[in-house]
Amino acid sequence: MNAYKKINSSGYINLGRKSTVLPPYQAQRFWCGGDLQTLKSSLVRSGAFSESSYKSQHLIIYPCDGSNDQLHATVYFPETVKPIPLILLVHGLTGSETSEYMQNTAHYFLTSGYKVMCLNLRGAGPSVNSCRERYHAGRSIDIKYTLDSIPKSL
Repeated sequence: MNAYKKINSSGYINLGRKSTVLPPYQAQRFWCGGDLQTLKSSLVRSGAFSESSYKSQHLIIYPCDGSNDQLHATVYFPETVKPIPLILLVHGLTGSETSEYMQNTAHYFLTSGYKVMCLNLRGAGPSVNSCRERYHAGRSIDIKYTLDSIPKSL
């Protein structure tokens, strides 16, 4: 069976690795709903995430499309690594791995024992100088290139 077709009990696609069920998300009282959650990351700086607090590894992903572009990603390791899957975080439009919401999400998973990969899409963050092309909503193939490039050791 194709690994991309397996769907776990939470409704997410399981890419051939052991599935983990995450606890349900609980929004803070005032910040309920997707729109307010988006505004919160722009208005309220938590400062909870510090890159220097975690061991990290920088990865460069080379898309197989002949563009010679490079996607940059940073993998962060929690203090105590548990035998649970790696979390891949992908920023939104105009974002990068240093966006507040990316850092807050990484911090949450790192403190829960997960390894976290923060991906910078084409032209975002450190990949801005190594890409001729830019990311957009239709370039989801870059996620597949990234998933295919993750070392088995992670």
